[in-house]
Amino acid sequence: MIKSDSALKDFVEQYTIDGRHRYDPESFLQVVKEAVTDKLQSHRQTKVKMILKCMMKETNMATEEETIVEAVFHSGVEINLEGSDVNKIYDDMVEKVLENLSIFQR
Repeated sequence: MIKSDSALKDFVEQYTIDGRHRYDPESFLQVVKEAVTDKLQSHRQTKVKMILKCMMKETNMATEEETIVEAVFHSGVEINLEGSDVNKIYDDMVEKVLENLSIFQR
């Protein structure tokens, strides 16, 4: 996990974990869980949000033409307080991201 952006004198921080080619979203989110929950553990008293960016293949049913599109899926904002269960926070964010992914796929 790398710190990819910072704003307002480090008041807002953004971290990025690069995926791997042909990694499905569910597997990727399971693989990175430990890294994200470790970061949540060390950054208490914050609001957090997860954004999953995917390259998706879209097929036009009429022409069978395939195009690659970038799709972005957001979780809701979670509050990470001292004593919060970081695993639950992560699981809640993943659930919302996968829900938005499912809506997109329909």
